[in-house]
Parts: sequence; structure tokens; C-alpha cells
Amino acid sequence: MGTYGVPTTEAEKAYYVKQICLGLVNLSNSWDKLEDVIPYAVKFADTGIWSDSKDIEVTAHMIVSNAMRIHKFGVTGAAFRRSEQFESLNAEDMDFTFPQRIHYLARLFWHSKVAADTVMLGRDADKYIALPLTSLRTLLPFEEEWSGMSNVERMIQTEILPYPPGLKHPSRAEQDRLASHVRTLPSLVHNYMATGDPLSTFTLQHCSPSASAASRKRSADRDEESEMSLVSKRFREDANAWFADSFVDLQIGGGSRSSHMVDD
Repeated sequence: MGTYGVPTTEAEKAYYVKQICLGLVNLSNSWDKLEDVIPYAVKFADTGIWSDSKDIEVTAHMIVSNAMRIHKFGVTGAAFRRSEQFESLNAEDMDFTFPQRIHYLARLFWHSKVAADTVMLGRDADKYIALPLTSLRTLLPFEEEWSGMSNVERMIQTEILPYPPGLKHPSRAEQDRLASHVRTLPSLVHNYMATGDPLSTFTLQHCSPSASAASRKRSADRDEESEMSLVSKRFREDANAWFADSFVDLQIGGGSRSSHMVDD
């Protein structure tokens, strides 16, 4: 939910980095499938491949930094709009404040060494950051816990426990204001493909994943087709000229690629 609770100092950030670190290294109370418990837990043991605390901290910093980026700017990857893998099954995934997101990410890594190992390998971090609750609910013990909570228990779990000392969950009025502000934020993606920009070439039509094949096709009149032809022709001519000049430079320089790069 916007930038609420996003750390603004290194000291504030360190609080959340520590939460992720503790989640990554925990070896108790695994919720993974029985056949995965030992093989993945040993990776985080004293003699495992993830036994170096520096590796753990680097990964935790990366996760917290990416979460901060998402809360400031939103997610912009095409996968978040298109792939079923990134489909959220819970409104909380989108409505979480930054402290809530880190809290449930830490719980995920605490109870799932499969997820912890995945992010240590540099994979799926953004998916877990964007979908912490959906990811947790794939683990049966958490799903049973979450589904069996009373409203009061869920309020305590989501609106009290995730917050550090001195920070409280936003009031309803604050939540409405934050949601309104988030809707007005500009996209990180500057649409150079859209008509009206000096660098534009054509208008890109955005389609929903469920749109039919026909609706996905961009309609273009003759003017647009002519403009595209000219742009493509100029690109090919410029590219051919660049490659020709580069080839001559390489020949003069004795065919050394590295020397050519240094001369540039």
C-alpha cells in the first residue's frame, strides 16, 4: 500500500533485513513437503552451501530493496500482468503495507526452505515479494491456520504483529488516502511506443490476458504502415552503416575486438 512504512534510513532498513535473515536461516518447524524437509534444510546447516552469513545478508538486502522499489513504483514486468504464475489469489497481497509484506515474506522463508533456497539461487524473488500470502497459503499448515482464524485473531496477526515499535497500522482514512495516491502514480514504463512522444512509432494496444486473439491484433491504417516502413528502413540503413564502419575499424586495428573497444 504505497510507501507507508517503507524505510527511509539504513537503520530502519536493517530492521527488515534482519527479519528476512532470520527467516532464511531458521531450521525449525518446516512446512515443506515431507520429502523436501531434509534435502533443503541441510543447505542452510553449518556445512551447507548457504552456511555463509554474508550470502544470507546479501540476499536479504536484495529482497528488502526490491520490496521497497515495488512499494514506491509498483511492479512493471510483463509477467505480473500476463502470467498465471503471478496471479494473486488474495487481496492482501496487493493491499499489504511494507511492514506487512516483509513480515509475511519472513514467515514464508522461516517455514519453507524450498522458497528460501529458491531466492538464494536468485530465482523467483519478485514473485514471492509480490505474492507473500498466496505463496504461504500453498503450505498446508499455514492454510489451515489462516482459514481457521477469527476476525480478532486475523486483525492481531495482520495489523499488530508485523509492525516495529513506534509504527502502527494505518487507519481506515489513511488507507483510503494511500490507495487514492497509489492510483495517481505515473507508470515507471515510459511508453515510447505511444503516439505523441517524439520517439514514438506506433500506438501499442494493451489487452487483458483473457482477450480474444482478434482483439489482440493492432489495427493500423496506411499512414501508420507507411511510417513503420520508413522507420524500419532507416533502422536497417543505420545499422548496416554502423556494422560496416565497425568492420573497417576492426580491420585497421588488426582484427582485435578488445583494442577496438579500448579505442572507442
